[in-house]
Amino acid sequence: MIRCRVGVFGSGRVRIHDLHCNPIDAEVQVPPKQSTAPPPAKPVGVPNRVAAPDQTDLAIVRTNLANERTLLAYLRTAFVMAVSGGTIIKFFGDETRWLVAAYGLIALGAVLLVAGIVRFFRWKRRLR
Repeated sequence: MIRCRVGVFGSGRVRIHDLHCNPIDAEVQVPPKQSTAPPPAKPVGVPNRVAAPDQTDLAIVRTNLANERTLLAYLRTAFVMAVSGGTIIKFFGDETRWLVAAYGLIALGAVLLVAGIVRFFRWKRRLR
């Protein structure tokens, strides 16, 4: 009996037919294609680079940057609250209920400022 290859399937199985057209499945090892392309050339003028830092170092740097962004968010929020309180005093300074709300916003801004700074330094100490 003479057999001929018909096609290679994704699983590495080759369907083989004999002359009487009776399909028979057979396991065949298909060698992987080898690349004939040359290795990429080093760009001209680029110095040898030092190996990348450890992944844990990158995680600490990322966490430090996130800590700084959070501090800036606290500062921005505290500033907006204090300025809003000052604006209320400027425009509605003759009414008591507005003065209470304005001084409350200024006090809340001061509390947020202190809370943000304390949080920043706690995380900074914790990351060292």
